[in-house]
Amino acid sequence: MEGRVRWIAFAAVALVVVGLIALIAPRAMPGAASAEREAAQRALRARIVDCTANPYFEKFRGIGSEWQFLRATSDENNRGKVEFNPFSIDCNPRTGERDVSVQVTYRRPDVFRVEDATTIQDITFTRVRYRYRIDCIGRRYALLAQQWMGDGPEQIVHEQKMAEAGAMRPIDDGGIASALIGPTCSTGRL
Repeated sequence: MEGRVRWIAFAAVALVVVGLIALIAPRAMPGAASAEREAAQRALRARIVDCTANPYFEKFRGIGSEWQFLRATSDENNRGKVEFNPFSIDCNPRTGERDVSVQVTYRRPDVFRVEDATTIQDITFTRVRYRYRIDCIGRRYALLAQQWMGDGPEQIVHEQKMAEAGAMRPIDDGGIASALIGPTCSTGRL
């Protein structure tokens, strides 16, 4: 019986020693350092911002409208469509933030009241353009400017600056910013 207990104790000690070697050995093996270095390089490459233009949109440059359909509006009283201009995307390679123009076109004219210190003016419009800043890495956005458009294709009736670049908010599901993050943040790779 004592011989059997000795062999069980010896096997337990051997198992513990083999387990410790298995934990220590992968880091001491010749290929382990290069595997750790490769993992660190992959993590670094993931943080590098790719600002090259997306070739999917580039093949449509100059063909038809520059505005691409994004989604329908959620306004039940005045339905319309939300479009973005992929050729208006400006990318900051340092921060990964991209500025993009968005246009909302309504089916029926709507009225917006502009008030300042001396005048009150009602503006009738069917299109509103916005300038969004999308933080592709941090998944945040800011609304930079809003323009109410007149009857002409590029006629701006009223413009309002909305926020400074530092006023970034988290992107919520279901909004225009959540629909924008995909096409705006897509890289130059297919």
